[in-house]
Amino acid sequence: MKILFTLLALLLSFVSLSHVQGDTTMLKSNWKKTNNRKKAKYLKTIQSDSAGNRVLSYYTMDNKINRIVSRNDKGYNGFCSWFYTDGSIKKEGYYLNNKKHGEFHLYTQSGKLRVLKNYENDSITKLVHYDTITGTILKQIEGKENFPDVDAQYVGGPKALQMWITENVNYPTEAVNKNKTGRVYISFVVEPDGSISNVKVLKSVCKSLDNEAIRLVKSMPKWIPGEVEGEFARTRCQIPINFTLDYGKTEKKGRRK
Repeated sequence: MKILFTLLALLLSFVSLSHVQGDTTMLKSNWKKTNNRKKAKYLKTIQSDSAGNRVLSYYTMDNKINRIVSRNDKGYNGFCSWFYTDGSIKKEGYYLNNKKHGEFHLYTQSGKLRVLKNYENDSITKLVHYDTITGTILKQIEGKENFPDVDAQYVGGPKALQMWITENVNYPTEAVNKNKTGRVYISFVVEPDGSISNVKVLKSVCKSLDNEAIRLVKSMPKWIPGEVEGEFARTRCQIPINFTLDYGKTEKKGRRK
């Protein structure tokens, strides 16, 4: 399907508009209709496909393809493609009744895949970033808990969270004696009731500081849960726990245990 539509779009970009079947409308830069060719920036043609969708093709006035989108009465419906000014594919994906559904591909102007996003009912469930030179995966994130509509948050916000951490951290004696400092990054899930689960270290400093960071996060009071489609949902979060030793100054963070 992807290859078919990409080839179709590239073919249309080289076909004279006078030979394209269907209604043709001139549009201004704000995409509103105009009858004045001097004010027109785009041309829009409308055709119908076998599923009853309207296939809208947009061109610049110098006959360069801008986008091809499929619509029904609810909005986007079907395969849609967007293009760079030179006609190369920029973005493509599938809609179901105006909601993103399935894989969306984003490309560099040279045609290299750079991002893949997977959607279910307009909610993203997977994100993959690619190295555009080698094609290898740089980063991959999956799971609905990673993509909430509304993020989970600590009651009172980031400043209140930092104050709670400062007041409750116990700097391990072993780390103090070995002059260990650093920032431990912790990942955890905020459940729909605001409780904390699935606590793990993303970036370690040393075992004693890692364990103290885990203890801190597990002992946190309940958060305000995140939301997906208007309902409380599991949300994955990440915070840094900063351990510093500043002997002789009152701003030393933490206390020995």
